[in-house]
Amino acid sequence: MTTCSPIDDGPRACPGGLSRAFAFLGKRWNGMILGTLAQGPAGFAELARALPGISESVLSDRLGELARVDLVSRTVREGPRWGSATS
Repeated sequence: MTTCSPIDDGPRACPGGLSRAFAFLGKRWNGMILGTLAQGPAGFAELARALPGISESVLSDRLGELARVDLVSRTVREGPRWGSATS
């Protein structure tokens, strides 16, 4: 069994960066979005369908936050945003 020895004799504390990372990833929906995207790239509508209960505005906000910290990348596709078909 391996044990870690303390660096100094001061009180234990979680490093600030680690605390911020878990606070960010623990924010509602962020972990689920990252887990869904870990399976491969997905469009906005596909993500919305894969995450029942998330509103489009919250999904958009969370994707923006994740993109700002470089955890996801955004690709804008050419063409119409929606399609239609005749019946």
